[in-house]
Amino acid sequence: MSNSNHNGPASVSTLSTGESTAIADLERALQESRNEIDFLKSQMNATRNTTRLGKDSFGAMVRKRSKTREEKDQVREIRNVLKGIMIEHIFPREKFQSNDNLYFLGHGSMGAFIMGKMNPVLENPKEYWEGAWFVAKELFQEHRQSIAASLKKKFLKGTITVYFLTRIPAGNVN
Repeated sequence: MSNSNHNGPASVSTLSTGESTAIADLERALQESRNEIDFLKSQMNATRNTTRLGKDSFGAMVRKRSKTREEKDQVREIRNVLKGIMIEHIFPREKFQSNDNLYFLGHGSMGAFIMGKMNPVLENPKEYWEGAWFVAKELFQEHRQSIAASLKKKFLKGTITVYFLTRIPAGNVN
């Protein structure tokens, strides 16, 4: 149907209900993808602010300022929750983790694994993890230090025996 007073082509909606639903679903998926891209960009920016040793340049200043009681309680709560998860599920198998694998929540990452163990499941895990990943990183460091200190203490007390295994070539056996 064309109107002679209309300069442009006439538009007639010939979409079925199924097609309209499909378009709405695609638009929703597109928006979710844009949100995910924005989130990944923010993670990349945070990673750029991290030095080779994993210490963020602005984080040190934030940690040095005096925190309110509420902030301290919040960090203590995050630390207790993460410590329980990590002691039960991670420390028996893992002692080291890259910052990227810990920071990002991508499929198969350590961050995603830890957040998957949260009980109850959080409404916005990405927002929570942006503040909690550094606590998890510190827990890894503390765990390694405590293991090393314990091993050293046992060795110096003589309560641990160290075995050195050597290979003897088969041709030299008498």
